[in-house]
Amino acid sequence: HCVIMQCNRLISTGFEYNRINYQNAIDNEKIARLTFKNSVIGVVVAVINNYRSLVSAYNSLKTSKQTLQSQEQTVWQYKLQVKTGQMAPSDLLQQEASLEQTRLSVTQQQNALQTAYQSFLSALGLNASEKISIDQRIRLRHVNIPSAARCITLALHHNIAYQQALLGFSQRHSLSFQADDY
Repeated sequence: HCVIMQCNRLISTGFEYNRINYQNAIDNEKIARLTFKNSVIGVVVAVINNYRSLVSAYNSLKTSKQTLQSQEQTVWQYKLQVKTGQMAPSDLLQQEASLEQTRLSVTQQQNALQTAYQSFLSALGLNASEKISIDQRIRLRHVNIPSAARCITLALHHNIAYQQALLGFSQRHSLSFQADDY
C-alpha cells in the first residue's frame, strides 16, 4: 500500500518535478536578458550624462568669456578715468586683479570643457582624437507626469533589479518544491 502511495505521488508530481529544471533554464535566460538590458541602459545613461556635462561646460565657458569681455571693457574705462584724474589708481589695480582672476576662470573652463569632451567621446566608444560637432542646446519639452500609482506600476515593471529578484524568488520556490519531494 505504501509503495502505491509513493508511486502515485511520483506520477502526480512527476511532470511538475521534471518541468522545474526547464522553467529554471527559462528564468535564467530571462535574467541574462535583463542583465544585458541593464548594461545597455547603463551605457545610454552614461552617454546622456556625459553629453549634459559637455553642454554645461560649453555654457560655462561661454559665460566666462562674456564676463571676461565685460571686465576688459571695464578695465579700459577705468584706465581712461585714471588718466583723466577721475579715479584713483588703486581702484584700477583692484579691477585689473579681478580681470586676471576671470582670465584664470576662462582657462579653467577651457580645461573642464576639454575633459568633458574626452569623457563624452569615451562614453560613445570613440577615439580620443575624434572631432565631432556637438549640439550645444538641450531642449526640454512638456512632459505629462503620471499619477503616483501609475509611477509605482511603471517603476516595478521596468525595474530590472526587481524583475531579477522575482525570477530568483521563482527559482528558489522551485528548489523548495524539489526538496519537499525528497
